[in-house]
Amino acid sequence: MLSEVLIVALTIFGEARGEEFSGKVMVGEVIVNRSRLSGRTLREVCLAPRQFSCWNGMAGKKLEAELCNAKTIGSPAWEDCIRIAKVLCGGYEPTSKATHYFNPQLVWPAWEKSMVLVAVVGNHRFYEENTKW
Repeated sequence: MLSEVLIVALTIFGEARGEEFSGKVMVGEVIVNRSRLSGRTLREVCLAPRQFSCWNGMAGKKLEAELCNAKTIGSPAWEDCIRIAKVLCGGYEPTSKATHYFNPQLVWPAWEKSMVLVAVVGNHRFYEENTKW
């Protein structure tokens, strides 16, 4: 079984490997914020059905296989994701309230209309739920 740090790092890698460091951090903040709101662990949040497209269906198997790929493990993107995941799993306090995000070049979800835009970082738009914190 993969550790929580590896699951979080793989999720960030699967969702934002091509983004700048700040974009990867924002994906991590979404994971932490969802964990806090739901009472689930970071691992549970990452692996929840239909929450992160990188884990959906066969994509999840492919993502886990990335751990066996020397190009992945040696890449600067992977190193960023591991560093971020270690911080997140160590009790990180998010600076945003983002709970959702998407890449408008790929999809424009219906839920976007009911949420508040928090930030646009790289290719992702980040939103917070209309709930009281």
